[in-house]
Amino acid sequence: MWPDTREYTTTYATGYATLGNGQPAKLFSSYDDNVVNTHFEWMQNYGIDCAALQRFGSEFSNPAIKQQRDGMAIKVKNAAQNYGRKFYIMYDISGWTNFQPEITADWTNTIVGTLALTTSPAYAKENGKPVVCIWGMGVSTRPGDATSWLGVVNWFKSQGCYVIVGTAKNWRSQSENLSVYNAANMIQPWHVGSFNASSLSNQLTVVEEDLSYCKNNSLAYVPVIWPGFAWSNWNGGDRNATPRMHGDFMWSQFYNYKLKFDAAGIKASAYVAMFDEYDEGTAIAKAAENSSMIPTNQYFLTLDADGVAVTSDFYLRLVSDGAKMLKGKISLTATHPTVHNSTNNAEFVSQTDVPATLTPGQTATVSVTMKNTGTTTWTKTNLTKLGSFNPQDNIVLCQNRIELNTDESIAPNQTKTFTFVIVAPATAGTFNFQWKMVQDGIGWFGKASPNLVINPIQVSGVTVTPATVSITINSTQQLTATVLPVDAINKKVFWTTSNASVATVNSSGLVKAVSQGTATITGTTESGGKTSTSTITVDLPLYAMFENCDVVTGWNSGLILNSVDFKQGTGCLEFTGTTTDEFKKSFITPYYSGETVATCKVSFWYYVSDVTKVGKVNIEISSSGAADINEYQWSILASALINGWNRIVLSTSNASVSGTPNLNAINWFRIFDVKTGSITTKLDAIEISH
Repeated sequence: MWPDTREYTTTYATGYATLGNGQPAKLFSSYDDNVVNTHFEWMQNYGIDCAALQRFGSEFSNPAIKQQRDGMAIKVKNAAQNYGRKFYIMYDISGWTNFQPEITADWTNTIVGTLALTTSPAYAKENGKPVVCIWGMGVSTRPGDATSWLGVVNWFKSQGCYVIVGTAKNWRSQSENLSVYNAANMIQPWHVGSFNASSLSNQLTVVEEDLSYCKNNSLAYVPVIWPGFAWSNWNGGDRNATPRMHGDFMWSQFYNYKLKFDAAGIKASAYVAMFDEYDEGTAIAKAAENSSMIPTNQYFLTLDADGVAVTSDFYLRLVSDGAKMLKGKISLTATHPTVHNSTNNAEFVSQTDVPATLTPGQTATVSVTMKNTGTTTWTKTNLTKLGSFNPQDNIVLCQNRIELNTDESIAPNQTKTFTFVIVAPATAGTFNFQWKMVQDGIGWFGKASPNLVINPIQVSGVTVTPATVSITINSTQQLTATVLPVDAINKKVFWTTSNASVATVNSSGLVKAVSQGTATITGTTESGGKTSTSTITVDLPLYAMFENCDVVTGWNSGLILNSVDFKQGTGCLEFTGTTTDEFKKSFITPYYSGETVATCKVSFWYYVSDVTKVGKVNIEISSSGAADINEYQWSILASALINGWNRIVLSTSNASVSGTPNLNAINWFRIFDVKTGSITTKLDAIEISH
């Protein structure tokens, strides 16, 4: 699928031809704040409560990608807070061979620690417990077994978490894994692609039996509801593998699952897959409506593929209606009430006379002006109204609908000023003033007015933590700004550094060490200009781990991870064979040693099974990302080695030199030798010492 990018402020050129409408084929970046905010604004506008932020642990071995994922988490937290939504972490263990120790470390050190996500008022909690989902347990080809999975579930529960296990559709038949599922708080089987409209009855039997099992074992249950599926551009297959049927397929799941929940006497819930997964054709986010909105030289599935034209937000509106039906806010109906082509639209123009403060019982006459930017005419007869929106349909300050006059008719491109009286409740407090257009029986539409806070709680101070910290060059430190009081209305903080040559800081408070020295990082609140600082001291590490050898990712093929016989961390690299190259890797992020040729040492653990079959072991590091260019090389005779583990320490002052290697940009490591027979060698804990 191709996204509808019309609401993003920044998009990026692609190599595709122009769209069918002649516009350039541009895409968005999910890392842009505007995109994250837009997505959470859509969630607010369409009544979607919560987002699961996927976190793929297999990527953590790459520091640059992990840093990007951490930054994404901060952006999601901020957007969720700004738009009154909830979020939680969903770990995906696909390809994460060392997930058991690493997932607990990531939760402790990053999620709860440096990012402090669970302290956010937007982090989802169930009965006061932070929600976490681990997806992939019991799913084919995913790593682990019942022992490791149960260990992870029980560990998270010991940390006070509410644990969701994302598993396979056939989870109940996995007798060897039932202890894992029974230990969880909630079960979320993956249903995407496992049925279609013609086989829905079989799926309903599965859901009914799932609900029965969960009820009998005191487990919560959340089925996955999806709009359709296709990934032909990525993995082949039919271009429209599971047709969406212009919303009928998705609605049949909402309707029938609600029936099953009601029959079981359980409160209905659902996990919608997915919000923005365009590549698998499951996205409910705004997408191309027809061929005019996709590149002319490449096929993409469009929303009219089943012969019915729908607007780009149709599936957001459909999910909104589905959520209302699950919650009992609209009647149970087998046919979706969502209009395919809602041509209603509106823009906010202005709001006036909204007081900054109101005492209990005080009244004020206010005005909100909206412009009709759709193609329909607003009238009282067709039930077009101004509705209260934060929270949706609230009656805190006045009635939740402001109607048009009987004789009014607001045509496209005309504006309407709604004037009405608000009354402060008898109990003092802080109140939101936000409005949006709605057509009763059809749905909300257009842009909401900016939220104004009456009687806002002002910022009294801010505390940045940690107040002092020492880090090493090229490492990062997440700072946290705690704005007081906790219910202050505007908690936005700007970050600055006193010395960017020593340490930089991004908009989320993530500090990056650049060079030795000291820098002061200042957090300043947007409201009130309150400040707090953290003193960052950047040092060279005494012993820097160049490579811990705990994963095989990025190394040459043929290696395995030995998690039984190793020297540090959770494993070592193991080679068996007769080929010359044993271990080699080009590193994406260059290593900064801060050393000179006279002082730098390279050390590691090296295991040999039979030194009599070894000729001469050669070791090289370089700053070219490859062999024989800008490198240091050493040779070790077999007579200097023993069978078993050897501690190797090499000085650059004694190395052979090729070109002009840069010790502050090391990005290559290799061990190779000529053998007289097959041997096993192992490598662990490559360090550069100072």
